[in-house]
Amino acid sequence: MTIKRFWVIAFRDLIRNKRRTLLTLLAVTLGMMVLIMMSGFIAGVIADGLRENIRLNTGHIQLRDDTYEIEKLSLLSRDLLDDIEALTAQAEALSEVQSAAPVLWTSGVLSTVRESTGLQVTGIVPDDDFHAPVRDGMIAGEYLTADDRGQILLGERLANDMGITVGERVSLTMGNADGQVNEDIFTVAGLFNTGILSYDQNTVIMPLAQAQAFTNSGNRASSIIVML
Repeated sequence: MTIKRFWVIAFRDLIRNKRRTLLTLLAVTLGMMVLIMMSGFIAGVIADGLRENIRLNTGHIQLRDDTYEIEKLSLLSRDLLDDIEALTAQAEALSEVQSAAPVLWTSGVLSTVRESTGLQVTGIVPDDDFHAPVRDGMIAGEYLTADDRGQILLGERLANDMGITVGERVSLTMGNADGQVNEDIFTVAGLFNTGILSYDQNTVIMPLAQAQAFTNSGNRASSIIVML
């Protein structure tokens, strides 16, 4: 049987029951429309998530020591950046760069009299443009200044999960550059809501100078985050 004969049979089958043909065509069309809409929605969610991760965490480019492993959040001097002021200034001098921000990352345990949880501690220069999403997302208390000591910020979701309020004193335990464990009491200066659940639920923020002093890291940073 030739191809032409197949087409003739198929066409006759289509016109033999026009109602069935129209319903089938409608179902296929609606199915394709839903598929296209869902694909666009999923692509949009992924793109938004990527943009927010860049805006809050990774930046477009990171300057790190070649021995630094982001998964380990190392505080060893050989893994951290020295001369961070000079490196930051050099990055900001480039015409393509909008901002550059040194940060110090480490892991820690936040504790109250009720419970404890592990999380990431981030030391920042509060006035840096990169941290505008946190600054603009303050929903209670006060934002940090570079000279603050004994003050931290928590994500609203983390604070709610642990029953912590602004002004409450909490315990924070972190390792230091010497391999020892330091523990101290900090006051919750404020709460932020960036809209990114994973960030708001797992991040403690403190001034960079305080993080450096508490971890015995000297004037060093884990990374300089660059926005283009």
